[in-house]
Amino acid sequence: MAKGSSKSTVLKNAQRVAAATSMDSVAINAGKYDAKNRTKQSEVKPAKPASPAHSKKPEKKMSAAKKALVVCVAAMVVVFGCCCFAFASVEETRSQFVPETTMLDGQIDISGMTRDQLHELITRRVNSNIGTTITLSAGDASHSIEMSEIGAIDIDATVEQAFAPYRDNPVVRVFVMIGELVGAEPETHDVNLACVVDHDALVNRVAAIAQQTNTPAKSAGYAYDEATNALVIAEPMQGVMMDEATTVTRIENVLGASGNGDPNRLAIQAEATLSEPELQPIGQAIFVDTRGCRVSLYEEGEVVATYPCTPGMSGYATPKGDFFLSYKDSAPTWYNPHSAWSEGMEETIGPGPSNPLGLRALAVSCGGGIFLHGTTNTGGLGSPGSHGCVRLSNNNIVELYDRVSTGIPIIIR
Repeated sequence: MAKGSSKSTVLKNAQRVAAATSMDSVAINAGKYDAKNRTKQSEVKPAKPASPAHSKKPEKKMSAAKKALVVCVAAMVVVFGCCCFAFASVEETRSQFVPETTMLDGQIDISGMTRDQLHELITRRVNSNIGTTITLSAGDASHSIEMSEIGAIDIDATVEQAFAPYRDNPVVRVFVMIGELVGAEPETHDVNLACVVDHDALVNRVAAIAQQTNTPAKSAGYAYDEATNALVIAEPMQGVMMDEATTVTRIENVLGASGNGDPNRLAIQAEATLSEPELQPIGQAIFVDTRGCRVSLYEEGEVVATYPCTPGMSGYATPKGDFFLSYKDSAPTWYNPHSAWSEGMEETIGPGPSNPLGLRALAVSCGGGIFLHGTTNTGGLGSPGSHGCVRLSNNNIVELYDRVSTGIPIIIR
């Protein structure tokens, strides 16, 4: 019983050892395989970890609103292109004619004319001196200057002025066209006759006008009134002194400017300095009426004395004009003028009853030996008969001599 039990124990122990050995062998082989497998895995590059589901960008889909916007923009581009083409076509047609509401010199509507029609119109006006005359005013006087006197009229440049709006910025032209479509009041385009000024010619013309215009100031005085055949009081007159250089510049500026719609633009005021006259008494004046054969003395505008006279006969007419009393001679000596009527007469005749000049003589500033003087031939008074002088009776010439002063006006008509 003991031996059997001992064998059984030995057998069980041997089985346990064999089982343990077998398990160790399996474990060792498994370890070798696992190590080998790990070596192979280390040689293989690790795969990238998968991205989380929330980091992946989804494919965007265009919304309906955006699609509509794109379509709208595309349509606008197409419409704009069509409008541009239409504008260019219309503008090309319109540019053959003068724009609407275009005025020439502020007077003539030239809208819708072709270049040839406008050129012909301007040529006719220039040839007829219409719209080509400058009126230059200085003081109370006015003078005319033709453009042809001071330069050359450029008809082609004038025509180009009329078509100038078509050269505006296209954007501006579009707005103009839109304004016309909606009925907006169009802006007037003014065209002026173009003149290329010859500066030297203009300077000379203004200088000639200045010579006629420049006058000293005059106080009130006497003037002849043809309607009444008498003297009247003339109002004081300002003195005028033209500034020629400034006036020339003013004219050049007016002629060089364009777009002036004033129809009176060629009415130019000269630059001038005006001076006021000194206030003086009217004083005296002598009026010789050769038709009525009378001499009148005026004082302060009123007739204070009238005398019959003998003016010059036919062929020896008394000079007419506005003169003055240059000097008085209380004892005149007559000098032979060596005219046909004085042949055979003495060279001189001294003061006395036989002196042809009578007792007194008043010299007229016209020269030529013309006097108001006395005479003993009173039968000829009241009709022409002298050789140019004005004869009065000795009594009347003495009276007149004593009443007048040198320098007073002597007006003969």
